Amino acid sequence: MRKNQNGIHDFFSGRNGMDNLSRFLLCIALILIIISGIFRLWILLAIGIGLIVYVLFRTFSRNVSRRYAENRAFTELITGTGHAWQRFRLRRKDRKTHLICKCPNCYQKIRVPKGRGTIVIKCPNCRIEFKKNT
Repeated sequence: MRKNQNGIHDFFSGRNGMDNLSRFLLCIALILIIISGIFRLWILLAIGIGLIVYVLFRTFSRNVSRRYAENRAFTELITGTGHAWQRFRLRRKDRKTHLICKCPNCYQKIRVPKGRGTIVIKCPNCRIEFKKNT
């Protein structure tokens, strides 16, 4: 029994294993397979099985640096999308009380309160003052 455990440990040492990209692809594959079973779409079944094969390839790959780079690019894509969505939500929430204007010199976005009439805004980036009607 101990010999089999060492053999499995030796097989998996130096392999990539499951990372965030592999988990995401596996979930997509399972969703596609379920949809293909409901609607009898063989193309979705083929794509789902292909994704599972790719996940197994990534999991057992010994080229860890390449798989790490792929996972890092995926994580940056997902994180960037999340930050953009959060910025959109905050702007939408503040649209009644605040205005976003750009500095005419450096184009820095500045958040100022609405309904104050003409105000003098000092850019925090380049320190230039300009007037804006809110």
